[in-house]
Amino acid sequence: MLKTRVISACVFVPVILAAVFFGGWVFAALMLAIAVLGGYEYGKIIEINEYTFLPWIYYPAAVVLLLAAELCPKSPGVTLAALFLAFVGCMVVFIMGKKDLDDVAVNIAAVVYIPMTLAMAILIRSGLGDGMFLVYLLLIIEWLTDSGAYFIGSAIGKHKLSPKVSPNKSIEGAVGGVVVAVVASLLFNIIVGILPYPYLILVAVVVSVVGQLGDLCESALKRWAGVKDSGNIIPGHGGILDRFDSFFFAAPFLYLLLAVYHVIFV
Repeated sequence: MLKTRVISACVFVPVILAAVFFGGWVFAALMLAIAVLGGYEYGKIIEINEYTFLPWIYYPAAVVLLLAAELCPKSPGVTLAALFLAFVGCMVVFIMGKKDLDDVAVNIAAVVYIPMTLAMAILIRSGLGDGMFLVYLLLIIEWLTDSGAYFIGSAIGKHKLSPKVSPNKSIEGAVGGVVVAVVASLLFNIIVGILPYPYLILVAVVVSVVGQLGDLCESALKRWAGVKDSGNIIPGHGGILDRFDSFFFAAPFLYLLLAVYHVIFV
């Protein structure tokens, strides 16, 4: 399994890093691909428990959200307006009596959970100074948190982090993942110098913790549906939701922390 994960990483990681490097429509296209594939997996998961996925709401909403983020990266209100349009569309479906409120809720959740959070990544890349390095920082924090938690948890993990949701995760692994992410962020900052060190540590800790929360939430979603993986598109890693669950939660928090930094310190 570990060998398969490493091989998959060697294929997918350069693609992601290249998309971040080129930015613009290349990065937006990657986010759209993740949104499309992630939405498909989400739809399959909720349908297991007899909820209805509304692709004619989700996919147009994903396109509009990501386009709004790329076209107007310095006006995040446009992206929020696009999200509101998706909400209105879902409520129209409810008013027309086509679906019950539970179906509407899980579809609104899908739009917020996947394309809305990916739009935040686009806002970071295209709308903030040093956007490329900031997205690289996000990836470093998430990837190193995941690896650190896995290896440290495997070595010394004794206390379960959330036994009902993800019994293999430990508190020791979670803390170790945060520590590894902070150290990696500091080393990265020595090279690129994008944030003051005290604020960088705050960012690394918050993004690492929130990313792990995202991982647990996706695990809870799978447990609710009774599936092991959200899909099998990435050998050794599962589906898109399995690989980007931390990213979905972390990107909005990083954007918020960066926005606060720019308001107060820049």
